[in-house]
Amino acid sequence: MQSPQSQKSLLSDPGSLLSEDEVKEALLCSPKSLSCCNRKSLLRDISILEIRDAPIYRYSVEIFSEDRRKQWTTVPYKGEPLTNEIYDQANVNIWNLSVPPTVHFGKGKKIIEVPGTTSVVNCAQCNGIGNVQCGQCGGSQTNPCSSCVGYGFGQVLMEDGTAGRVVCPSCQGKGRISCPPCGKKGVMLCATCKGSRRVKNFEKLDVSWKTSFETFNGRSTGKIKLPPKVLSTLRGTLIVENCSPIPTRLKSFDTFSECLESEVGKHNLGHSHRILEIRQRVYSIPATEVSYHWKGTDGSFLIYGHENLVFFPEGYPRKYKCNIL
Repeated sequence: MQSPQSQKSLLSDPGSLLSEDEVKEALLCSPKSLSCCNRKSLLRDISILEIRDAPIYRYSVEIFSEDRRKQWTTVPYKGEPLTNEIYDQANVNIWNLSVPPTVHFGKGKKIIEVPGTTSVVNCAQCNGIGNVQCGQCGGSQTNPCSSCVGYGFGQVLMEDGTAGRVVCPSCQGKGRISCPPCGKKGVMLCATCKGSRRVKNFEKLDVSWKTSFETFNGRSTGKIKLPPKVLSTLRGTLIVENCSPIPTRLKSFDTFSECLESEVGKHNLGHSHRILEIRQRVYSIPATEVSYHWKGTDGSFLIYGHENLVFFPEGYPRKYKCNIL
């Protein structure tokens, strides 16, 4: 593995362990589910056997990647100047085209015209006229009246019970009305050239950038493991940050290499996709393991987080029932 060129390490000594008084203070403040009698008994009679530093590490990895895809397209030609650059379509490498990212560890998109692929021709859709026959009226400029179905009149019942005719108010007896889509012109603007009569054919390159992010909670240096649900809520202190264009093992944190390989493996690397940069971060969550003896029982618990929360892996010790209501 290549040595990281842009690694920032804030890793320092764990610092002094919690004192026995600080451990008892954490027990006093944290276990709300401990009854008042057990709390007093625990704090009075507990014997602290050992206090061990056991920090928890949280790992996150961001992968900034790029996709490039070519596609032929046609747009109206508006008279813009064309490039005369020679372009060998058969041997082109899309990654040789310079397209700097518009974002860094974010999401973005850009479309460019591949040099040398442009040609201007008369629009085949309208034969270079700029308009096409209206599909609604077929060029007749009018349509049958929908009110009288083209008859120009309608029937009504007269006072004497006989049927009579009345002129259709919609078409004034003509039987036809002006065609709404073409405005009684019989033709419509060509949808392909937008009236410009000529079109530009070229190969476009769609370039997109995206960032995947994953967090792994977390690697404990002690024997007691916090539930994942608890770990995900804890804030840590950034101790290592590494940015590299290739997967790089973090010094002192080889156990996270499998996580990195798993995330890199999700990327379908090939002709149209590549990884630009990988950013790895390691956060430290303070934790202290405490071994104790109480009422003939040996056990251990964990004090974790910046708030000195307490976790008993087998539940809080309960020797007596509390009779105080």
